[in-house]
Amino acid sequence: MNDSTNNILGIEDKYSNIGTTDPEDKSTTNTASNVNSYTCNDCKCVFSSNQGETRCIMCNGTNLTNNEVDFSTSKFIPFYRTIDNAIDDYKYKTRNVMIPMVFKNKKVINSIKKVYLPAYLVNANVKGQVRFFGADKISRTDTRKYELTYDSNFDFNNVLVNGYSKLSDEVFNSICTYQYDKEVPYTDDLLNNTFAISYDLVPLEVSNKINNRVMRHCLSVIRGNIQHTLKKLHKNDMDVQIKDNRKIYVPVYILNVEYNNKNHIYIMNGQTGDSYIETDLSIVSIIVFSLILFIIVFGIALAFAYFL
Repeated sequence: MNDSTNNILGIEDKYSNIGTTDPEDKSTTNTASNVNSYTCNDCKCVFSSNQGETRCIMCNGTNLTNNEVDFSTSKFIPFYRTIDNAIDDYKYKTRNVMIPMVFKNKKVINSIKKVYLPAYLVNANVKGQVRFFGADKISRTDTRKYELTYDSNFDFNNVLVNGYSKLSDEVFNSICTYQYDKEVPYTDDLLNNTFAISYDLVPLEVSNKINNRVMRHCLSVIRGNIQHTLKKLHKNDMDVQIKDNRKIYVPVYILNVEYNNKNHIYIMNGQTGDSYIETDLSIVSIIVFSLILFIIVFGIALAFAYFL
């Protein structure tokens, strides 16, 4: 993907390629295809599958309402990683002996699901003036202060934005680099033993997500190129203009593990293999490890005392 950034700093914005490749035109005539859709009345997740479901893929709830959804105009990035890849990666990430056994339970591991997440692919421009306060501490009593003004013009192509409100943007953004030239139109094979979560954001929420993501990135780039020890944003007059955005489903493997009344998520990019996991530490394992460590240290101390 070719992303360019022109601003008064005179640098190329090498971080703007939040995606990877500009999509090629793969327009294809596709017949309408209705797929079973399920609404979980517990967590409100709406998901689709071409197989009968009795449990929610996010919370394992059984209170589901059945409907249908049409994917005939939808675009998908297909899976390149297998479920075995995801299982191996999950096992590697939970190998720590301090992680509770519930995370390593075979039944839990085998419940990793193959899911398409809803997302928006966005092109945007950020332009305007921004002011920072800068400072350098010369000595204990001497601090030199500066007011810095930058006129910036950032162009962003293929920014991928999370389209599912119940998955945190932090988690989504940690694994969201895809090659968009691999996208394909919907076929029934895409949802074989696979699920697709429905979009649940209103237009204003989508706009806010896009604005927040690209604006944070712009400010980070500018802040990173200020050559002063201390730097603080004073005034931001930059505006975000969304040039276009479109919907796309991206492949992930997902596992939700409940431990200590808290949900912990594992998610893996189904194309690149990038992954993110939330785990916890076992109190019993920590106590046992601490006792073993205490015994070892105490034994070494006794040995030193005896021979001295």
